Amino acid sequence: MIRRAALRFGVAVGFFVLAGPTLAGAQAYPQKPVQLYIGYSTAGASGQIARIMADALSPVLGQPVEVVPLMGDDGIHAAARVAKAPAEGYALLLTTTGMVTFHPFIHKDLPYNPQADFAAVSLIADMDNVLMTRPDFPAETIPALIERAKSAPPPTFARVDFASTNSLAMLLFDNLARIDVAMAMQWNTLSSAMDALAEGKVDLSMQNLSAALPWIRKAQVRALATTGRTRSRSLPGIPTIGETIPDYRANAWFGIVAPRATPRDVVRLLNGHISRVLVQPAVRARFEAIDAVPIGGSPEEFETFIQSERTKWRRVTLAAKIVPQ
Repeated sequence: MIRRAALRFGVAVGFFVLAGPTLAGAQAYPQKPVQLYIGYSTAGASGQIARIMADALSPVLGQPVEVVPLMGDDGIHAAARVAKAPAEGYALLLTTTGMVTFHPFIHKDLPYNPQADFAAVSLIADMDNVLMTRPDFPAETIPALIERAKSAPPPTFARVDFASTNSLAMLLFDNLARIDVAMAMQWNTLSSAMDALAEGKVDLSMQNLSAALPWIRKAQVRALATTGRTRSRSLPGIPTIGETIPDYRANAWFGIVAPRATPRDVVRLLNGHISRVLVQPAVRARFEAIDAVPIGGSPEEFETFIQSERTKWRRVTLAAKIVPQ
């Protein structure tokens, strides 16, 4: 597991070598703009994080980093584009959790191989999800929710997209708490799902914290718990699910990957620059403004983290008897 503490004490031992100009294979890189693909709207979390990184990396790379949105099919189009791009370091993917971990367990016939087609560059940041209830839902704590779910008809769950960390985070909760939640309630947009929860049409929802905060702060919905290892800065009075279920963690995370055959010198140069900008106070402040926590770490640490996440979500989808569609 990549620890946030790594950033507090600086970058890894090889930082100055990685970021320096003496890398034989990377001396001439980059010679043209670098494209950072995202699979979702520029207005969402992916777009916001991509813009932060593009703004920070452009000066240190000496070439523009262009954010390229390629939306559709849960980020599959963007991931496939980068997977098939020339492996020269000019096409990068800001991956979300699903693109390189659980998409094969939900989508069949993917046009790319999440395990074989990408080289890990760096984990960038993670964001809490938050489990919420309708305002008058009888259970006001995680233990009370678990007890109610075991003794009453299953609570209903509002989701926007099944192939998301939010929906799978609820399945992980079901699995570890040994309860059942009705996952059939689906809405087309975040706003419609949150409004349905506020109006009492559904019992529960799990959404990205930054997106859900407007409804929480207006007391239109009740925040029950967050999904990280520690309590959220934005909701310090709200417990984590892990305080009740110690093995639980299901944040949304974001990282940068490149085509698999990208030269290692280029990968390490990019990682060194990313590590440098992630500790800059101005960059960290921009992450904090969107309720994200910058992380960083080496390419090897990120690859190990991806593998552990892939194993976790494989176990969850198997337990839920999900068949790729």
